[in-house]
Amino acid sequence: MEQAGTDRRWTLGDFGQVRTLREPAVSPDGRRVAVVVDAFRDQEDDRVAALYVVAADGSSAPHRLTQGAEGVKAPQWSPDGRYLGFIAARPPAASWPSPLGEGRPDDGSGKPPREGAGPKPQVWAFDMVEGGEPAPLTNQPEGVAAFEWSPDGRQLAIAARTPSPAQAAYLAAIRKPRHPGPWVITRPQSKRDGEGYLDDVPTHLFRVDVSTAAVLQLTDGDASEEDPHWSPDGTWVMFRSNRTGRADLNACVDLWMVAGVGGAARRLTHGDVSVSSAAFSPDGRSVALVSPLDPNTGYTPSHLMRVSTDDATPVEQLARLGVGFSRTEGVVPPLAPGADPVANGRVGPRPERQTPRHVLTQGAPGPLRSAPHWVDDRHVLALLADHGPARLVRVDTEAGGFQQVAPHDRVGTMEGLAHRGGTTVVIVNRPETAGELYRVDPGGTLAALTTFNRHAFEGRAVPHHRWVQFRNPDQDQVEGVLVTPVQAAGALPLIVVPHGGPQAADALTFRFDHQYWAGLGYAVLLVNYRGSVSYGPDWQGVIRGDWGPREHADLMAGVDHLVAEGIADPARLFLTGFSYGGVMTNWAVGHTGRFAAAASEHGMWDYASMFGHGDTDPHWQDGWGVPWQNPEGYRRSSPLSAADGLTTPLLITAGEHDWRCPVAQAEALYAAAIRRGVPAELVVYPGEHHAWQSRPSRARDRIRRITAWFHRYGGPADDAEDSGSP
Repeated sequence: MEQAGTDRRWTLGDFGQVRTLREPAVSPDGRRVAVVVDAFRDQEDDRVAALYVVAADGSSAPHRLTQGAEGVKAPQWSPDGRYLGFIAARPPAASWPSPLGEGRPDDGSGKPPREGAGPKPQVWAFDMVEGGEPAPLTNQPEGVAAFEWSPDGRQLAIAARTPSPAQAAYLAAIRKPRHPGPWVITRPQSKRDGEGYLDDVPTHLFRVDVSTAAVLQLTDGDASEEDPHWSPDGTWVMFRSNRTGRADLNACVDLWMVAGVGGAARRLTHGDVSVSSAAFSPDGRSVALVSPLDPNTGYTPSHLMRVSTDDATPVEQLARLGVGFSRTEGVVPPLAPGADPVANGRVGPRPERQTPRHVLTQGAPGPLRSAPHWVDDRHVLALLADHGPARLVRVDTEAGGFQQVAPHDRVGTMEGLAHRGGTTVVIVNRPETAGELYRVDPGGTLAALTTFNRHAFEGRAVPHHRWVQFRNPDQDQVEGVLVTPVQAAGALPLIVVPHGGPQAADALTFRFDHQYWAGLGYAVLLVNYRGSVSYGPDWQGVIRGDWGPREHADLMAGVDHLVAEGIADPARLFLTGFSYGGVMTNWAVGHTGRFAAAASEHGMWDYASMFGHGDTDPHWQDGWGVPWQNPEGYRRSSPLSAADGLTTPLLITAGEHDWRCPVAQAEALYAAAIRRGVPAELVVYPGEHHAWQSRPSRARDRIRRITAWFHRYGGPADDAEDSGSP
């Protein structure tokens, strides 16, 4: 890509200047677009979100609607376009009649909020004709997770947690600010990152009258129902739900429908899918859904599929679980002599029948990266990952197959999509702009609708970004992204940054840390090694149950290529990765001594000790079975297996409350490094989960420490920072 800007590089003080856009929503007439914009605040040291509206024809600048510091998500226009609904945990509204109906509740319970208890996320709505403050439309005790307007705009379908009296008492006990009660776990999965210890409270569906606030519960029972969508005629509410009875142990997420007045229910899929999103066709006769072909493995790409609503089967008792499966319990039997422990540990549900589905994206190189958006009764728009970036494609739901809509030069990636009223918009993330909102015109040309990040990039020396290709030891072609300084002469110090996932991929996009390091004089290499998505199912699935050697070989092939080309200095090689990138860092430092220093961020070290301790047990079980039946398999794939090879100076970071890659993994790695005589430091961030950009101070500290650690072992320093030591 061409160089932009002048000679002003990014500094740590610049972190937080770049805005992030998400969740675009087009008005029914196609004339306006709502979008959520995330920003950091330095003084408050937090991250906030605001709701904006912009004219789809680009005739006016974005207008900010929300001003508070609360989170905002899920903007959605009412069918007549007058109201813009959204979910936010806003303070209770004043006791004043709502423009959407007289006598709506002001704070819900009629009681003042409990001291120290923040507001729950509820559905709010702006009157986009008369203006004014948003009005609350819901008042659920545990908040609202998702909502959708009914086709006539008079009702909402919402998904909300519904504790029983006993569960409500338990929640009150564990939420006491002083001396809370104990966590009591009865479900198979005990924790989830970002949430902590889990309870048994299910999420159910409700119908809410917009004018009167009257609430009708549509579903009940022990399973949860999520992501409600009205049928175009307003008769049914479609939802996603795992109704095997053991939802923590499998990913069989099916599509169901319940009558909008309650009572009757139907089933659209039959246990052979794991639906992440779905949408009715305009005529209501079809549903487009996104699911992998195998619901119980994370190593196959998701596809766009179509099912017919005519094939939906009646459900007599929706609350009854396990119907339609010959096995649902997920119990691992004792291992018979000579049996395969991996196969023995794969005990997912067995559906009794197959869904009559049409797979529309067979042959696609990668997974779907968006929900489906119907253009007409036959065609759907979606984002599809293709050799790194995601592209906009148009899918024929009758004939199958997909066609790229917008021309793509592989610079940037599409991260958000919305279509309505004949208007299509996408969010495109490029290295020289970060994410901005664009309208897709006929012929696929893109017209910019926002420039939120223009000032951040003015006069900025944006490093060079380009694709590189090289061969791994098996002679496969591997791709990577190379970021280099504006002014580069001779062999450069190199930072290799393996991506997370492992089911992810890198593209030419904006990343603050990568551009910051390039500004200091580093080259930065990102490799889409085997296991990465968007390069075909074989490339993605080959590491199933065998993490480490292939990814490492591909990473080192990239390093060898850059050294041979004279781009990278072999004496100044550095390595850092977060999450699965941390896993690959831990693997590398046990298998090579070529890196001058490394920084392992929120990674894993010993897979057997991960089982039952984090929130990824189904992933382990799918790849390796259970650790008591396959201890050698777990050990062979763990970076721990090469602990005797540790020689690389190692900075190790972790989050105190990270339940994806728990802090114990970092502590065990640190203990091994110290006992091997390796220079090492362990940094644990209090209260942090599996994230590094939760607050500006956290993000800056992370980048500052890694930079200083690499400088200690021969890398460039940031003269504007105290980089002598972390």
